[in-house]
Amino acid sequence: MKVAITGGKGFIGSHLPKSWKRIEKDVRYLALDDLVSFDVVVHLAALTNVEESFRCPATYFDSNVIGTWNLISRAINVGTVKKIVFTSCVGCKYNITMSPYTFTKFIGEELCKYRLNSIDTIILRLHNVYGNGCRGVVSNFVESKKEGKMAYIEGSGLQTRDFIYIEDVVKDIKYAIKRGKSGEIYEIGTGKEVTILELANMVGVIYGYKEGRINEITNVKADINNTTKDLEWKPKIKLENGIKKMLECKK
Repeated sequence: MKVAITGGKGFIGSHLPKSWKRIEKDVRYLALDDLVSFDVVVHLAALTNVEESFRCPATYFDSNVIGTWNLISRAINVGTVKKIVFTSCVGCKYNITMSPYTFTKFIGEELCKYRLNSIDTIILRLHNVYGNGCRGVVSNFVESKKEGKMAYIEGSGLQTRDFIYIEDVVKDIKYAIKRGKSGEIYEIGTGKEVTILELANMVGVIYGYKEGRINEITNVKADINNTTKDLEWKPKIKLENGIKKMLECKK
């Protein structure tokens, strides 16, 4: 099975098998020749900065929506691609209007569903993926800890998130390719929620507080029942162990 990755240089893509082909071309401008001979495409390419998406929503729509539509259309037309694994975000489950970024991911999901009769599509809703090279609250806390700086918690810190280590996500993507059912949406998380305060204490960082985000979801926890059933996958890395790996990394 020949697998291609869009967004292969990003955080998640860089951890996927080196034998999988990285498509470096902007997905908005893919040609049929870019997809010839591939059986599966893992579509990771996207603009993902939530705050930035408020400042330039049209850019996010152009990249994430037009890019996804172009990829699906080219994959169907080339005829060799049998399956697309589309990485989405958990915000689509809770509140699609929370940010322009989330809304573009929701439209991407709908585009996948719309073309189900022409190509197999599997949607992975990723929770908070962390690990060496990531961006987000875990990396902010870890880097602050390493540098001896104060970190800042947005809002009360009582909001919860589900943090999933990159190695578990990589395994899940592999299993989704092999065992995922076309048309299904699979949540990728641990099924356990942790407050941001608990996270800060796990890292051992000194922290202060600043104003919370508008439209922020309060409590988030993955429902991985159909993920574990269909994909025969379970997360292995506990949060405290993943944090330890990041703290010990010299890069």
